[in-house]
Amino acid sequence: TENIIINDISISVISLNGPSSTSIDGNYMGAVIDVDSQGDSILISGFTIKNGIGELLDEGSRYGGGILSHNTTLTLDSLIVENNESFAGGGICFYEMESSETHSIVQNSIVQNNIASEGGGIFTINQFLSVINSTIEGNGMTPYGSGGGIQALVANISIVDVHIINNHSRFGGGIYIGSTQADIENSIISNNLSDSKGGGIWVGSGSQLGIIKTLISDNISDGFGGGIFI
Repeated sequence: TENIIINDISISVISLNGPSSTSIDGNYMGAVIDVDSQGDSILISGFTIKNGIGELLDEGSRYGGGILSHNTTLTLDSLIVENNESFAGGGICFYEMESSETHSIVQNSIVQNNIASEGGGIFTINQFLSVINSTIEGNGMTPYGSGGGIQALVANISIVDVHIINNHSRFGGGIYIGSTQADIENSIISNNLSDSKGGGIWVGSGSQLGIIKTLISDNISDGFGGGIFI
């Protein structure tokens, strides 16, 4: 039970026996892991990350319930991120105030049962992000918000071999893409729910989206675009 802060250092934090054996419990005291190492590379691998509520930023809202990254080159590998909450990025938040070339990776991970108004599972803004070989399931917030599974704003995001299932939000039950370049490949977007528009995916604000070899099925919207709203 602890909250870990990593500042201004390149480091790898790796468990010995993986996420089923090693958990970090934030005890509802802030983000479970708060990373601010601009210019450094960080690897976090093999943990269950749970019971975080994010950090209060300048806007007065909490970001990054489980993991908060401030413009850091961060690789998250073989994690289970679950049962965290915040305003944005219930599970994971990649945050930067201005446009950045910083590129982070989420791979071989499960992000599940996290709560946030913006980006229930993952939220990214002003950065590059790759989500690879992962499951984003059961995240979001009702009846408000956007991007139940993933929300990307003013970003560049690649989603490859990812299952985005059973997430829920008002706009973009599975994914919300705003002012973003996005590519989705070899993925499944299924059984997500929107209370307004875009059961599977919401796309807007001048975004560009490419979809390759991806199944979009059994998503529901109470308004427009059961599968995709553009």
